Amino acid sequence: MIWRVDWDGVVVTEADYQALEAFKHDLTDPKGVLRSWNDSTYGACSGGWVGIKCAQGQVIVIQLPWRELGGRITEKNGQFQPLRKLSLHNNVIGGSIPVSFGFLPNHRGVQLFNNRFSGSIPSSLGLCPLLLALDLGNSSLSGEIPSSFVNSTKLFRLDLSFDRLTVLLRHNQIEGGIPVITSNISSLKELDLFLNNLSGEIPVSLGYFPNLDSFNVSYNHVSGTAPPELLQKFNSSSFLGNSRLCGYSASTPALHHHPQVNHTEKTWSKRYTHLSRDSPHHSANNLLHFTLLLDTENKIH
Repeated sequence: MIWRVDWDGVVVTEADYQALEAFKHDLTDPKGVLRSWNDSTYGACSGGWVGIKCAQGQVIVIQLPWRELGGRITEKNGQFQPLRKLSLHNNVIGGSIPVSFGFLPNHRGVQLFNNRFSGSIPSSLGLCPLLLALDLGNSSLSGEIPSSFVNSTKLFRLDLSFDRLTVLLRHNQIEGGIPVITSNISSLKELDLFLNNLSGEIPVSLGYFPNLDSFNVSYNHVSGTAPPELLQKFNSSSFLGNSRLCGYSASTPALHHHPQVNHTEKTWSKRYTHLSRDSPHHSANNLLHFTLLLDTENKIH
């Protein structure tokens, strides 16, 4: 038996052992990667089970990217209460994203991009108080971005690119408008909504994010006039492919009226403009990312 050098000697708990067995049962494993997940409770935490890391007998990391795993993810993941990181990207896992993910209070990172998930994003994911990174890009997710993400105050990366969502997902099928929830996340740095089904006007408040250095709403169905504050920072390539959007190039002259700014956006913009001048709390270590540009694979523990 191979034991981890950093193993604390505590055998996996019965609840986590059962959850791991259920996790394995619902996956297909053509390469036999999970063959090491045998009946030995000792192996689960000592290093004998590939992709598993424990602390005090409880699973805190499940890391199995690029393993050609299929099937689906069991709802029994809710039993992994101390779980901090789940990395299953670049597999062929399908089905829906378990609602139980939202009831894991210690979740820091969920990396499920480049799979075959379908359905909507569970609103419960916005209830994880410690969530730092959520990568769901390049699947077949659909529906709207849950408004519950406004509560994810520690989130620095949300990647929904190449899905079918409507707001914060690149190349997906997401529908609806760009939610004002993005205006409540003051550290927003990158917002990539390329190739979705988003509609409505671009929130004016996005132009007041001093840290926003990457923005893309191209090839959606947004309309109205592109906010001048965004046009000062980003060129026309960020807005292409929206037949009802104007003002972002010479061939798409601006309308002769200002986009409507709702009360929430107006209040937030004033508050954040004040903070950006007077507050010392804006640092590069607390930036929100919505793209695949940041590799968090070894940064969430």
